[in-house]
Amino acid sequence: MKPEPQKKVPSCKQCENRHKSVFCAVKDPLLSEIDYPRQLKYLKKGETLFSEGRYPKGVYCLYSGKMKVHFMDDNGKEQIVRLTKEGDVIGYRSLIAGERYAASATAIEPVSCCFFPEETLNKIMAEHPEVMRNMMKTLATDLHRAERQVLEMAYHGSKTRLAGVLITLIESYGTDETGILNVTLTRREMGALAGIATETAIRLLIDFQKENYVEFVGRKLRIVNQKELTSLSKVDSIG
Repeated sequence: MKPEPQKKVPSCKQCENRHKSVFCAVKDPLLSEIDYPRQLKYLKKGETLFSEGRYPKGVYCLYSGKMKVHFMDDNGKEQIVRLTKEGDVIGYRSLIAGERYAASATAIEPVSCCFFPEETLNKIMAEHPEVMRNMMKTLATDLHRAERQVLEMAYHGSKTRLAGVLITLIESYGTDETGILNVTLTRREMGALAGIATETAIRLLIDFQKENYVEFVGRKLRIVNQKELTSLSKVDSIG
């Protein structure tokens, strides 16, 4: 099977994903003006958009494809903070805080996105204060997600956490008509999202298949019983 190609990025005015992003409030003539300073980025699966430890020079707005935001812990183990989807703005927190990137962003499938330099972002926020408010809402949402993730890792067992990851993937990306998740992750990435070892993730996914919660379809995963997974994700377990 050939990999999915990157989609060509249209102008900001013609972008069908603009209304999913923090830039939804931007109107003409500024909408046409910001097309010139923006840069288009196309990444293959596995390529990195930005790396942990570097200083940001602007923000990225995802047009198509999916990325993982991740870092390496003190033991050299990958931890995935979150996955992105179309319309998401990436790297804004570090830019606003004037800090180095605390994590890296890597494509998990072909990606097309726009890069807006800091000067352009400042102009957008000056002329459209709603954009800043949208960013603050996004920041609050990301903070809530991070706090919930810490609590889940502290109080929930491995089985509960992995079930929670699957439910989050369903809610974020959905499934096709046959129930297959619209995002493909490796078993290692599944474990990194749940904060568990790869071997544990593999064992639990096999258990889920035996219990008829999921089904393996090559590298993809079909959700068979979302109701049971939802119930499991809300019940503590030891593992």
